[in-house]
Amino acid sequence: MIEKFKNLSIFLQSFIISTFVCVLLFLLMIPLIIFNWGEISYGLALGEFISFIFCLITGIFDSSKKEIRNKGFLITMIILRLLVLGGVLLLVGYLYYTKGIHIFNIFAVVGGYFIPLVILIVLALRERRV
Repeated sequence: MIEKFKNLSIFLQSFIISTFVCVLLFLLMIPLIIFNWGEISYGLALGEFISFIFCLITGIFDSSKKEIRNKGFLITMIILRLLVLGGVLLLVGYLYYTKGIHIFNIFAVVGGYFIPLVILIVLALRERRV
């Protein structure tokens, strides 16, 4: 099982580890939902979802070994990822401050976005040392 995991691309490894970490973190935040502070948990889940989708898309293209070697593809994915995050933050901020809809916390969205990204960076640094 460990050998199969090591043979996966770094993006799919990051996706699997991030999924485990984020589900565990969300389960630990269930008391916030119970005590009516659910916007933190939901914001964290939204940020993680954005990062997961792009990590999974990049991992699928990486498994083909053709598209990912093109540096333009990676740059496009990074820019698209940041544009989607910016759009989501603008939408959440608009809903939060003008409409009074307190579903997502803006800071939790950013924090949830960076959890899978930090795991990907740590895996990349570890792979370069080996």
